[in-house]
Amino acid sequence: MPRIVKGSGPLDAKIVLVGEAPGAEEEYSGKPFVGASGRLLTAMLGSVGIDRAQCRIENVMQVRPRGNNFSEFYLDGAKRRSPGRELVAGRARLLRDLGAMNANVVIALGKEAIKTLAGKPNIIQWRGSIIPTPFGKVIGTYHPAGILREYKNRPVAEIDLKRALE
Repeated sequence: MPRIVKGSGPLDAKIVLVGEAPGAEEEYSGKPFVGASGRLLTAMLGSVGIDRAQCRIENVMQVRPRGNNFSEFYLDGAKRRSPGRELVAGRARLLRDLGAMNANVVIALGKEAIKTLAGKPNIIQWRGSIIPTPFGKVIGTYHPAGILREYKNRPVAEIDLKRALE
C-alpha cells in the first residue's frame, strides 16, 4: 500500500510550492521534497532569499506513482490527456486545500503542477508568467527533478523563484 505524503510547512504561508508527486525518499520519510530534488529546491530557494521553512510545500498527488511514472495516473498513459479517477481526486483535493489557504503566490513546479493549478498545457511556454487563479497568483517554473537532468535550467528557475518572492 503506498504511503500518503501530506504537505508540510505553515498553512498560513505566503508562498506555496506545488510539485507533482512524492518520490522514493519522500514516500519513506512521509515528507515532501526531502530527496535529491528537495535538496536542490532548498538550495535554489535559499539562493534567492526564500526561507523554505516559511513556505508550504504540497504535491498534486500525495502518493508515489508505480515506477515513479506520473503517467500511471492517466487513463491514456504517456499521452497524459485523460486523467484517471485518482488524479482527478488529487487535483480536487489540492485546489480545495489551496482555497483554504491565503497564499500570496503559488509556485507550480513542473508540467503537472501548472496543468493542475492554472490549466496550462506545459511549463516551457508558461514558466515565469504570473497567472491569476481563484486561489491567488501562480508562477510556474521547472521541477527540480527536471533541473537535475538539465542543470542549465537552474538559473532560469532561480529567476522565476526570485520573481515569486518579489
